[in-house]
Amino acid sequence: MRLQFPIIRIVADRDIEGIAKLKLEDGDESGLWRNRFGWQYANNPARISEKPLGWVIEAADGTIKGCRMAIPHRFKILNSECYVPFAADTYVHTDIRKQNLGYQIYGAFFSAQKGGLALTSSANEVTEYIMLNKFSAISIGELGISYLYLFNSGRIFQQAFIRRFPKLWFGVPAVLSVGRLGDMVNKMRLPELPDTIECTTVQHDDSCLDDVWLRYRSHYRITVVRDSPYRQWRYGDIPGTKPMMWWVKDTRSGAVAWFSARITPLRKNAEVQKFELLDMFGPIDNPVFQKHTLICAIRQGLNAGVDVLEVKGLHPSWRAHLPSLGFIARKMPCNPFLCKNSGPIDGAVLRQAQTFHITCADGDIAI
Repeated sequence: MRLQFPIIRIVADRDIEGIAKLKLEDGDESGLWRNRFGWQYANNPARISEKPLGWVIEAADGTIKGCRMAIPHRFKILNSECYVPFAADTYVHTDIRKQNLGYQIYGAFFSAQKGGLALTSSANEVTEYIMLNKFSAISIGELGISYLYLFNSGRIFQQAFIRRFPKLWFGVPAVLSVGRLGDMVNKMRLPELPDTIECTTVQHDDSCLDDVWLRYRSHYRITVVRDSPYRQWRYGDIPGTKPMMWWVKDTRSGAVAWFSARITPLRKNAEVQKFELLDMFGPIDNPVFQKHTLICAIRQGLNAGVDVLEVKGLHPSWRAHLPSLGFIARKMPCNPFLCKNSGPIDGAVLRQAQTFHITCADGDIAI
């Protein structure tokens, strides 16, 4: 039987270069995708050999015209651990769009996950609509909301003003003045930390982080398994600059937590630098300590000399403290995390607001 091209098939080793070329059209001029394929997919410790790493759209001449990859993860779901793929690196070449192939490659991903969960995030409202209405996915997170804590409002407002009104140079001094006033308000608003709070830098393989995971994993109904193999992969083996990690302890109550972050541009090629909070893990039944941990993160961002701290994701119990600490919420072009339930998990559980702890470190949002 003669194949009708283009076809959708499981990704193979020979497709790496083809996908890398495809990603060039998507703006990956640095070749980042090729450099991180082995780390993110092939050598991922959560990988299971019989589970596909992704799917490609192949044209009649053998060129790759589209892809949808699946990052392997180990998830703790209620009291069990299981394999859960996180969809990433989805792209369809401009030559073959509007042929329903994007929808079909999404379908291939979801169809392969029978018996468990499949996670993804949507890049726009159209994709979100397809996920929710065509594939019965469930919205599970606040990825579409970014929370910003401004350290250097004047610089941020200046850059935004220049981009929007490049010819109105005379308005820049006023924008800077308003920004400096905002900086003063933020500094006055930040509460002091009690002497009982300790915050120290740690390495990803420090045993104290294992203690945090084992102690509080039962607090989270559905979350990535954040044990030492995961941290070695996510923070130790990642190509390029390694994210930073901190351990927080309250010597009075004994509560402990950890958080990770990295410094990147706020926007592509932007001069404004952000302290991006990738992950935060600790108790959810100690709101005072949660707030102190977030204050520690703010202080570390301030010490780093960046312009802004950005938070996306996190468990609802952590996010609840952000407005009172002075964070500003903004709508992002990227929409919420989505979950497709193909297994025996109760759908009512998945729809509960306190179920998921999904962060930037879990998908490809912060890679």
